[in-house]
Amino acid sequence: MDNSQHFFAEPVSGVDTLCTCRKYFGVTDGGYLYTDARLSQEMEKDVSYERMEFVLGRYECDASKFYEKASSNNKIFENEDLKEMSLLTQNLLKGIDYDFVIKRRIKNFEYLHNALGKTNKLELTVPIGAFMYPLYIENGMQIKKKLASDKIYIPTLWPDVLENCKQGSIEDDYAQNILPLPVDQRYGTEEMKKIKEAILKCIS
Repeated sequence: MDNSQHFFAEPVSGVDTLCTCRKYFGVTDGGYLYTDARLSQEMEKDVSYERMEFVLGRYECDASKFYEKASSNNKIFENEDLKEMSLLTQNLLKGIDYDFVIKRRIKNFEYLHNALGKTNKLELTVPIGAFMYPLYIENGMQIKKKLASDKIYIPTLWPDVLENCKQGSIEDDYAQNILPLPVDQRYGTEEMKKIKEAILKCIS
């Protein structure tokens, strides 16, 4: 099971489950595989330090400055062999307050849902430690461009769908019009308010 967008979901017994760390935390790599299988070979340990520039840079500069490097880092894993998590990533993950992360993500999700739920075409419940708030809305791509002008950067979750699926199909509709609004632990009520006001301005 691919749980790359639900790090805090409990794995189902007997089902091999993979979750990723880099979608949730300030690391460039790493994930957890829950499985009953035994590997017949030893894995090479990964090395992460050369990939850390865009993670560290975002603490002192705008995220847009490191967009290309972050995207390039994602592409590395398309052909990467299975490796053991690097020592750097392991140690960074040990320093995280996971209870705080869950609570902050829930609070941010609830804030956006209370503010934007009436405009959302999806019926949602509040998950534990949500990856993002999925706002399904008309003219999603145009709204995304307007948000970028306010330095609110919203990714496209399924860019391959836009190339491979028929325009007007349900897959194309979801890829274009579901906006994954950030709710992660770096942000609080002030940032959620900014996102809310920018969205409402776009649709008013």
